Amino acid sequence: MDPYEHAREELAKALQQACNSSGHPVHMSEALRSLQEAKKGFGDVACTIAFEIAKRERRNPFGVQPRANANCV
Repeated sequence: MDPYEHAREELAKALQQACNSSGHPVHMSEALRSLQEAKKGFGDVACTIAFEIAKRERRNPFGVQPRANANCV
């Protein structure tokens, strides 16, 4: 069993809530897939959800800004 599975699921849940409340609806499976192990020296987890949303919406990834509110983190 992956010792970080629960943490990844919680991160994905918060990410999904932030995306949905920002007008960029995503499914839990998409949020989970977007979480990746970060490159050495850049933390523990990286997230590619902005790139996935931008591709789907045909927008610049820097224009996609899922924002977390105090209730979801």
